Amino acid sequence: MVDRHAIIPIPLFAALGWLLAPSAAAADLHVGSGQTHATVQDAADVAAAGDVIVVHGGSYDGDVDLTADGTDRARITIQPAGDGEATITGRVTIDGDYWDIIDLTFVARSGADGFRLRGDHNRLQGIDLSGGDRDGVDGSGTGNQVRGSRIHNFDAGEGDAHCIVLNPGAEDWVIADNELFDCSGDTIQLYADTAERSIINVRIDHNDMYFTGALSRTENAIDVKNADGLIIFGNRMHGFPDNKVVVFQKGPANIDMQCNVMFDGFTGVEFRAEDGGTVEHIIFARNLMHDYSSYALKFDGTVGAEVFNNTFVDIGSDGLRIEGAGLDSGTVQNNLWVRTGSVDTGNFAADHNGFWQVSSNEIASGSDVQGDPLLDTDYRLGAGSPMIDMGIDLGLPYAGSGPDLGWDETTMNSCETTGAGGASSTSSGTGGASSTSSGTGGASSTSSGTAGSDTHSATDSGDEGSCGCRLLGAGRAGALPWLWLTGLALALMARRRSALGL
Repeated sequence: MVDRHAIIPIPLFAALGWLLAPSAAAADLHVGSGQTHATVQDAADVAAAGDVIVVHGGSYDGDVDLTADGTDRARITIQPAGDGEATITGRVTIDGDYWDIIDLTFVARSGADGFRLRGDHNRLQGIDLSGGDRDGVDGSGTGNQVRGSRIHNFDAGEGDAHCIVLNPGAEDWVIADNELFDCSGDTIQLYADTAERSIINVRIDHNDMYFTGALSRTENAIDVKNADGLIIFGNRMHGFPDNKVVVFQKGPANIDMQCNVMFDGFTGVEFRAEDGGTVEHIIFARNLMHDYSSYALKFDGTVGAEVFNNTFVDIGSDGLRIEGAGLDSGTVQNNLWVRTGSVDTGNFAADHNGFWQVSSNEIASGSDVQGDPLLDTDYRLGAGSPMIDMGIDLGLPYAGSGPDLGWDETTMNSCETTGAGGASSTSSGTGGASSTSSGTGGASSTSSGTAGSDTHSATDSGDEGSCGCRLLGAGRAGALPWLWLTGLALALMARRRSALGL
């Protein structure tokens, strides 16, 4: 008879073998005067998975090429030592995977991009990047992120120098919580020469994008020439005097633009087909737009748009412009126009909207509300506003007997409550309504939650699934050996992580 207490499940046996086996510890590679490595490139040339390149205070000139690969559980990090500002002047190219560049200052040299991201799953976190005459970040690859950084003052004179540009084929990018300003091109551009949808599942959220007038020109806050599955959520965009704040052109699809605040500019948001493409499947919701000298929102060559719960105030020209190929199918509901020009009609349904001092209204319906919305200085509905509770239920949370008209739901923040919804994305991850994952927005998604998170799957995040073993001897006595072995494994793991400095 086999002694069931003597059997060790294969996965646990393998785990104990890994814990007890010798291995090379991750290294701290110090860079600076009197340190082991004189330059960042010297340290990068010998870096391996799990290593940390520690950059001491000082100035470092020269391009840096990062070609080694980390792993999802052993990333390669470049970070400051904390003994003074560390500034790196030159172009940084990341061809490797799983690099973290943290809290350093970079000054781009003339004639080169600041960063070229070619590998996958790399992160720029908390950096300050400025000073070049080309693009700040030229991005390709899959799963790369730019978070919590300042990217600014890229100036090509009368030419384009974008703060961030993504190239065809980029996938699962996250651009979040950054301050992006004063670039002579677009603040963010998703690039294509022709109508294509090869930039997939990108999330742009909670960035502050603006132009101070310090340069001779700028273009758009966001220029989307190429996208399939794009979330633009919770951003603040202002001060773009000569162009659109956001433009979608050529033929991007599955766009979800919600909870953004946009103000003080020339033209607002434009959806425009070009080069034989069609702009398709749009959600434009819960946005605030005010103080534009031209139009607020324009559709030309767009199929399928849901426009709801937006507020448009003090618009010099059209509050809603429909021109050229217009908007074919969609709904316009629960919006509020205040002191705007014409609101145009088209091949779409419109009802339950609010109007005050609009020069011409072509979408009027019996369910609309006319009257002073009593907006406060933050463009929220004041007490007694006739717009309160007068919307139609579209599935968003609301506080009263019905949804309010406009971007703000009285007594609650619906954006914080629900986050970004989907735009019928057929691609995975960033949250389309027809997506199959639990990503940031859709009901489901074909891959697990890529956008808006630091991870791309349960494996990346360190979550463990079922081990696939059968536990023999489920009674109290039979469980004791397994409890002892589990305790030993955990103790050894803690000891090993401590030795590695994890």
